[in-house]
Amino acid sequence: MTPSTSPKVFPPLESDPALFSLLLHKLGASPALHFTDVLSLDDPPKTAIAYVLIAPSNPGYDEALQHEESRRIASLPQEQGKAAAPDVIWLKQTIHNACGFYALLHAAVNIPSAASCFAPGSFLASVLGAKTPEERRVLLETSKALEEAYIEVALQGQTKVADDWAWEPPWHYVAFVGKDGRVWELNGSRMGPVNRGAGGVAEVVTQRVKEQGEGQFCLLALLEDEE
Repeated sequence: MTPSTSPKVFPPLESDPALFSLLLHKLGASPALHFTDVLSLDDPPKTAIAYVLIAPSNPGYDEALQHEESRRIASLPQEQGKAAAPDVIWLKQTIHNACGFYALLHAAVNIPSAASCFAPGSFLASVLGAKTPEERRVLLETSKALEEAYIEVALQGQTKVADDWAWEPPWHYVAFVGKDGRVWELNGSRMGPVNRGAGGVAEVVTQRVKEQGEGQFCLLALLEDEE
């Protein structure tokens, strides 16, 4: 989790698929979209359309992330060309402690059926309709509908939320989606979407878990039921 320059602070969102689904629906998603726990990487849900990985921050992960970002910055022209994907929506995290929400949002707005799964006029439809990253940033930071829905859901978690919302839990949330024939890692604390190449999303997530090293992690899958 990376501190934000924005004065807006949200309470952390617990990694509970029921809470993720509830927030998703409050923001305008169809009931057909919902999150579920992935209990085994050996047998991920076959109908998963996106994943959210929740893993503990540790010195090894943080160092590897900084190293990779440094390499990306050093090769910025080439990296920009590689990562260019007009249809991939990436949002820089500017709301403190909301990395779970940004992962949820990255997963939801990048699925192929997003346009038909969001209610017209809803918050999610507005994010999808925004034309520029700046429009999306302003929308996220100023939306009362988002703030009210988010806080209502976040405070329903089983873990007691600290009185000081600026307290940072030692976890990071990252979304993985397949789009344009590529797998994209979407993390609001990075400098943009990360192209993880062609292949299956579950395979890329499995590799990222191995790179994370031993330790606790939680994996949520976004599913779309047939209506």
